[in-house]
Amino acid sequence: MFCFHLPFVRFLSAFVLGISLGRYRVIISLGLARMFFFSLVGVHGFLCLVDRYYRGFDRTGIRRGVIGLLALMMGGTVRFLQQMPESDGGHVLHLAAQVEGYEGVVLESVRHGAYGRLTLSLHRVRVGGKWKRVRGKVYVWLSEGRYDYGDVLRVKGRLKRIPAQRNPYTFDYRRQAAQRGVYHRSFVHRKLVKKLGYAPPSRVMVMAYWLRELLASRLRKRVTDPVGRAVTLAMVLGIREEMDKSVQASFADAGVLHILAVSGLHVGMIYAILLFLLSLLGLYGHRRRWWQGAVVLSVLWVYVLVTACAPSVVRAVATLSLGTMARLLRRQHHVVNGLAVTAFGSLLYQPLWWGDIGFQLSYLAVGGITFFYRRLYGVFKGRNRLLRYVGSMGMVSLSVQLTTLPLSLYYFHRFPTYLLLGNMVAVPLASVILALGLATCALGDVPRVGALLGALLSSFLRGLHRYACALQGLRFSRLGPFFPSGWEVVLGYGLIGSLTAFFVLRRFRYLLLAFLVSVGMASFSLVRWDRQWRQEAWIVYSVRGHRVFSLIQGRRALFLRDGPLDEGSDAYRREVLPSMEAMGVLDVVFCPFDVQAFRVGDELFFRRWRGMELVDWRGRRIVCLGERSEVPPRLASKEVIDLLIVDGYRLSTLVPWLAQLAPRVVVLGYGLTWRQRKRFKRELEKAGVVCHDLQAMGGLYERF
Repeated sequence: MFCFHLPFVRFLSAFVLGISLGRYRVIISLGLARMFFFSLVGVHGFLCLVDRYYRGFDRTGIRRGVIGLLALMMGGTVRFLQQMPESDGGHVLHLAAQVEGYEGVVLESVRHGAYGRLTLSLHRVRVGGKWKRVRGKVYVWLSEGRYDYGDVLRVKGRLKRIPAQRNPYTFDYRRQAAQRGVYHRSFVHRKLVKKLGYAPPSRVMVMAYWLRELLASRLRKRVTDPVGRAVTLAMVLGIREEMDKSVQASFADAGVLHILAVSGLHVGMIYAILLFLLSLLGLYGHRRRWWQGAVVLSVLWVYVLVTACAPSVVRAVATLSLGTMARLLRRQHHVVNGLAVTAFGSLLYQPLWWGDIGFQLSYLAVGGITFFYRRLYGVFKGRNRLLRYVGSMGMVSLSVQLTTLPLSLYYFHRFPTYLLLGNMVAVPLASVILALGLATCALGDVPRVGALLGALLSSFLRGLHRYACALQGLRFSRLGPFFPSGWEVVLGYGLIGSLTAFFVLRRFRYLLLAFLVSVGMASFSLVRWDRQWRQEAWIVYSVRGHRVFSLIQGRRALFLRDGPLDEGSDAYRREVLPSMEAMGVLDVVFCPFDVQAFRVGDELFFRRWRGMELVDWRGRRIVCLGERSEVPPRLASKEVIDLLIVDGYRLSTLVPWLAQLAPRVVVLGYGLTWRQRKRFKRELEKAGVVCHDLQAMGGLYERF
């Protein structure tokens, strides 16, 4: 059932387990991992040598197989630790704080609104007036100027570590960049960048970027509508720079966001289109299979170049190539084994991809279609073509959801209600749009033909966008939020697997197992709900230009803020709302800082006290020093407080305040200058008070 009889499934499982050992810090020493790896390889070679001369020593091969899988597992650990900067003495991470300038070659150039982001592969950095050779990557943000793949640049500026997660449960940009091997960023002016030459690391990528830009210019010429142009570039060429957030939101709520990203779905569409065209030309059949294979593989690998070698497209085309070659050579081929081969090769090349969301979901989706589709589609066998078509589209979507749902809820926290309905229409439309888009790329410069293709493409794009917006406008278009834990995701896959085993094998013990797994999932939910009803916590948010924090009791929260930071603002939805949803808060009471006092029922939460802003909550005291707090109060004795939030640009020192107040933690807000931060940190360190800098460390979250 789990395909463990296939060799590369076993190899991949062992390798992934080894990557997990390094990822979760079970083994952190590269030298120790290498010692285990070479020892196991040596033992495996010794067993093979002994079995060669003593045939009865390991007749079943179990000993050699187990030792070989253990060696592969440790190989995964070694490969993962080799990619970590801590194991590389020449990585820029060890010198970043001293860097005055750097040189590198451009690997990627992406435009984000008015700014451009370059991914630079570093060659040298300037430290103490001398140049040193290093390894590593950096994101360089520019407001002006455009550079292409292969340009060698010298930049005068410092490297800053990509900041950690700013607030609880928000998007972790540092983690995403680390999975791509990037740990630093730099914001520089165009005048500080000097082009030294042109030395592309790969001539294949030069041709790929040139071809993509050529075809993109033809699409931009023929599709004039901004929304249609953005959708076309994303679906056909994988260029998402012009995509608007509102368009992404409409496709996400309709459950068809996946068609906007070039992936295995698009490769499958092109494969089906090619087979249809070959059948019309008479090149489809058993006798002409070599012509068919040559044409299909050539077009698919050209499409890889068109998408600038997008990893998802490369994986899909490689998998199809293995199946095509096996059919041409009349060799037995298992789809799951082909998937395992490409996954193993991808992780061997870059083990950090194991933590990538796209990598995980793409293989789970293809695996779901491979295993579930034929079993589910058998229900719709009949002569009615419409019924077969509707059933086919619905069962493909259902097969994908069966294997991706737990992980999708873990990462995205939402479930599109009309997903099946959306895919029944959107996927066929996407096939037509992809075919028209590729035809426009090829014939866009032909005057009348290009204009006709552009008009047809624009009409289909408008229809797709309107359909997505219509589904988004329906009531309950998405369910959530859901914040399952890692163990709940594991139990979710256990429930799907046990129910599948019951319906396939017809054995009652799998149904009993599914019941036990369901009880476990219900127990996790009950424990989480009980914890949410009894929770007490506060969060001081790291929001640029604002002083905000929330007091959470049970499933209610008091949100104190300055300025127009309400439920409708982007900053609130991006920085505050995720934590409220994750903690199960149902009722939020907003309180501005510019009031004299604020009550909730009979309890006084907020008031002004001796020129300061004081919050009394559940026996805990929070004092805020803002712009009006210039002179400390004179108290008879030192006042003990739990939290002191400092956010006034007029404050020059904290010493007088620390003489009157005894805070447990001092929080430095966003409104302070870098000179104030430096001075205040020195004063707090001397006084022995814990300091939390919102700008450097992100939001402060404490549970009681």
